[in-house]
Amino acid sequence: RRTGPIVATLVAVALGLLVVLRPRPSVEVGRILVLPFANQTADASLDPLGRIIADRITDGLARIDSVDVVDSRATIAAEQIGSGSAGIDADPTRLAAELGAALVLTGAYRLEGDSLVISARVANVPDGRVVVALSEISALASDPMVGVEELRARGMGAIASLASRRTGEPTGPQLAAPRYPAYLEYVAGLDRLS
Repeated sequence: RRTGPIVATLVAVALGLLVVLRPRPSVEVGRILVLPFANQTADASLDPLGRIIADRITDGLARIDSVDVVDSRATIAAEQIGSGSAGIDADPTRLAAELGAALVLTGAYRLEGDSLVISARVANVPDGRVVVALSEISALASDPMVGVEELRARGMGAIASLASRRTGEPTGPQLAAPRYPAYLEYVAGLDRLS
């Protein structure tokens, strides 16, 4: 009999299921540090945008009850002490640890034609593992706040989702971070079901 190929197929399927269904390492949301975004445009007039993005995200996260966000003024002060500059060269993990944060949100922005493209990610401080990579946001360079507000909403949704995983609410796998208003609707639906 030819059981060898059948056994090999079953083993491969079982290993595949173990990889796909294995529990993800837990992430303790605790405190989150949002750093000013790095200006990759070569246009110094856009330097302030990095702090504006960080401030808008910090403000949004501060509105989520289950999230403790490091005050942006403490972030700026720690960066200046640590690097003597605007902080772009500072080690995000070191700053986050100094400020007692479990997660750090970093990002950058660049120009592509007449568009400003903003990217962001959230990393776990203890091991540096990226736990959320937000999809890039593109906005007209002449009106970057549209992109900033979209990123804020997605960042709030991603962190709220991580916080609810910590508290045991089922969220399921996500390919993209939800916008915060959509996440609130999701939580309200869960409440109605229970």
